[in-house]
Amino acid sequence: TIRAYFDTPESAALVDRLIAAGVSPESPKPTPPDRSSTLQGETVLFTGKLLTMSREAAQALVREHGGQVATAWSGNVTILVVGDKPGSKREKAIRAGIRVLEERQFLYSINP
Repeated sequence: TIRAYFDTPESAALVDRLIAAGVSPESPKPTPPDRSSTLQGETVLFTGKLLTMSREAAQALVREHGGQVATAWSGNVTILVVGDKPGSKREKAIRAGIRVLEERQFLYSINP
């Protein structure tokens, strides 16, 4: 076994020489999950006042998760995120078959 190998005096001496030569044995650091593709292929438009963050911060989240940001209504929009008082864009998106998410639903979708 690996444990038996490292319990031998020869292996212990080898490890000591490696450490003396500057090798630093340590456990690999866990890597965070790759969130860069959560919104891959999506174009997100925000409408209404967001309550938990600024619009700029929300747009940055979209980009961090691989999505595109729309600043105006277009045929490319695939997700409409609605804040307080979203206006007519919500109905327009529903009629067009666009996915409509409230702000909290959007946040949950990228950070389940």
